Amino acid sequence: MRKPNHDPTLTVLNFNPQIKGVGRYFPVRVMRWEGSLWLLSKDAEAALGWSYGTLTAHLSTRLPGDAWGYANVLTERGRELLRFVSLAGLKATVTRTRDRQSWAFRRWLHTLA
Repeated sequence: MRKPNHDPTLTVLNFNPQIKGVGRYFPVRVMRWEGSLWLLSKDAEAALGWSYGTLTAHLSTRLPGDAWGYANVLTERGRELLRFVSLAGLKATVTRTRDRQSWAFRRWLHTLA
């Protein structure tokens, strides 16, 4: 992922797993870059129900470097360097997950364009 030539803006999408035992929404911050959707990896990790660092390990070992990257984004706390994963890369990462929350997240990913 190359550095955007404009200031990327974040949009928040809410993921609701709609499964018994998980009664909350997960905010997932996304940005559009070069026509594709990129999701903040920290938010995607929480929505999947994975512990911190699990998605990072998957990204570095299973995906090519152009499927994930870093962007310097203006947030409430100022400029931050955040890690993003492409929609296609995230779909490829969660294809073999087996728990219910991950299945629900995978179905939600297919609704995004």
